[in-house]
Amino acid sequence: MYDRKYTPGRISELKENEIFVFGSNLAGSHGGGAARLAYARFGAVWGEGVGLHGQTYAIPTMQGGVETIKPYVDEFISFAKEHAELTFLVTRIGCGIAGFRDEEIAPLFAEAIDIANIILPKEFVEDLKLRTKDRIRGSLMAGAAGDALGYAVEFISRKSILAQYGANGITKFDLDSDGKALISDDTQMTLFTACGMLMGITRGYMRGIGGQPETYVGEAYLDWYYTQTGKRRGSQTHDFNATWIRDIPQLAHRRAPGLTCLSACESLLQCKEVKNNSKGCGGIMRVAPMALLMAGYWSRDQFPYSIQQMDEAGGEVASVTHKHPLAFLPAAMLTHLIYHVIRMEESEIKANISDIALDAIDALDAIYKGEYEEDKRYLADLTRNAVTLAANDKSDAENIRMLGEGWTGEEAWAIALYCAIRHIEAYRSKWVLKSL
Repeated sequence: MYDRKYTPGRISELKENEIFVFGSNLAGSHGGGAARLAYARFGAVWGEGVGLHGQTYAIPTMQGGVETIKPYVDEFISFAKEHAELTFLVTRIGCGIAGFRDEEIAPLFAEAIDIANIILPKEFVEDLKLRTKDRIRGSLMAGAAGDALGYAVEFISRKSILAQYGANGITKFDLDSDGKALISDDTQMTLFTACGMLMGITRGYMRGIGGQPETYVGEAYLDWYYTQTGKRRGSQTHDFNATWIRDIPQLAHRRAPGLTCLSACESLLQCKEVKNNSKGCGGIMRVAPMALLMAGYWSRDQFPYSIQQMDEAGGEVASVTHKHPLAFLPAAMLTHLIYHVIRMEESEIKANISDIALDAIDALDAIYKGEYEEDKRYLADLTRNAVTLAANDKSDAENIRMLGEGWTGEEAWAIALYCAIRHIEAYRSKWVLKSL
């Protein structure tokens, strides 16, 4: 999955269109390390510590902390985008004389990983891959943790929550008699979604056919349906399962499954078309794995979808069971948001998350051109409202009442977006307020 060219450890010559990218100092004194090589062999200019000179590009790394390097890296990435005719070989800038570590510098190049004419050192790519894998796991774990925190109060009014748990609401897991925090059907179906998509990807690699992950989640949901009802596909003696997680005992518990999901799975089991007009939140609650799967691809040659196709696939995952546009359109938007956040440097998320959400509005228009116009306008207005409310000085309870109760797909999207923007750094706290 991660096939990619890396910057060679030793560079003694360059092709005509190749640019040697090295760490410099602002004075342009190229006296040591890669800078000395750039000056001696590839056209770096003494006294010029920034930008393109000859077949070199200088990025200052000696003027302070990592935060002082970032603007120059951003400027370089923009320059590389504008010069697709050139190939930029990035050395381990800052990791020699400047004294920084790969894990400090690599995140500055997170955006560059998707740019075909920027080649990075293997050390940078490996660090970025590890960070992305950690975020993928973190997303799944955080989703499960939030689900488990809220499951205890899912069907309780705000007034009752405050009466039972205090003025801050529920702030720690409400454990069962075995000392466990129970997840709901949302986490169950998220895991079955992920497993179904992996089944599709695996089939594509092994057999060379199929491989579209979103088309396999229906089979996975039949396995989930079996854990909830005991109903098998085929006869009792010829039953088969599409996912290995179906037989994990801990997942075979009925945790208030949504009626829309159950009825849709019953139709799938009977090989009938799923017909409903449900815009319940059960669709959007399980689509994160689509964005997470795509975030794991590093080679543009192997990235299976465009961003637009990925967003649409996220919507299709929700529409397997929920057929109202306001169930699957928000799912496409959430896919768009999660993918970009996963691939973004942590320091940039707070500044950009609102713009990414608003960009998802335009993405919907591109995907569903000429379709669902009224629903798209309503969803666009709701999204803008969530972004605006997140910036005011009113209480969360008051703002969230303006967005809805979260039982439908568009309301769940708007409330989650509001909370993510307003409390973007809440993960640093000892607890996060789940219910208001």
